[in-house]
Amino acid sequence: MNQNDMQKALWDAAKKGDKEKIRMLVVAGADVTAEDAEGRTALNIASQYGQADAYKTLLAAREMQELMKAGVKDETQDKVVPYKNIHAA
Repeated sequence: MNQNDMQKALWDAAKKGDKEKIRMLVVAGADVTAEDAEGRTALNIASQYGQADAYKTLLAAREMQELMKAGVKDETQDKVVPYKNIHAA
């Protein structure tokens, strides 16, 4: 599944309130902050359709993505590195 398909699937899952699909798509790389053609994010869509549990799942996913982008301090190198690289061997 390419990035565009993942985003469309995420917006659809947000509309339907499918928390499991949201989790799967976020882990696969879907961007919680990406906007559809109407300028709505998955969070906006979940809210619009009254999907409170999906909204909470997306909030947690957005925070996780922001933390991963920000990176973590690698004490062994005394610098901040992207989270995905912290355990690379």
